[in-house]
Formats: sequence, C-alpha cells, structure tokens
Amino acid sequence: GASWHNSGSTIQRLDLALSLSELAHSRQRIAGTAALDFDTLAPAGVEGVSLLDALVRRFWQREPGETERATLIGFVEGALHSSENGATPLERRRRTIRGLLHVLLAAPKFALA
Repeated sequence: GASWHNSGSTIQRLDLALSLSELAHSRQRIAGTAALDFDTLAPAGVEGVSLLDALVRRFWQREPGETERATLIGFVEGALHSSENGATPLERRRRTIRGLLHVLLAAPKFALA
C-alpha cells in the first residue's frame, strides 16, 4: 500500500529485501534454516517483462508508472544479460527473481523515477 512506498519506511524495506533476497533457494522445509522457493513467486515459464509484471502485481499490488516501468524493464534486461555466464535458464530465472524482489521491495519510489 501507500505506507509501504513512503520514504519513512525505506530502512524497513531495505532490511526485508536484503533478508529475502539473500535466502537460499529450496523447495523443502529445512529445520533451523530459512529458505525461499523462488520458483513459486511467479508462474513457471514466465520470463523477461512478463516475469516483472507478475512480481509487480504480487508485491506492489499496483501498476507502476511509465517511468518506473521503464526503469524496471531496464533492470530486468540488464539482469538477464549479466547472469548468462554459464548459468542454466532456471538459474538465470532465479537470479532475476532474486534481484527484482530486492529492487521492488527496497527501492524507494523516487529512485525508480
């Protein structure tokens, strides 16, 4: 909501985003260890801008403005190209989700403008 995107919650958003984006990927529950199944955050087979749209709907629950969207698309395209170094498509997808999750939750609205 609006309170999440105001500048007063920047530190809390950054803390949450760092914690989530640094979690290990796992589909299983591991006793005593935090993990996140990055594959379940967006529908299977969704890539690129469609992946961005799915994560924005899920975490922002609002449509981004034109400038925000253009900035996020640039991030996705850059993330896809920079993570190609021998990574499998599934690894690239997880890295992109991890990075997008961090940006969507941590970046204040003015930083995306």
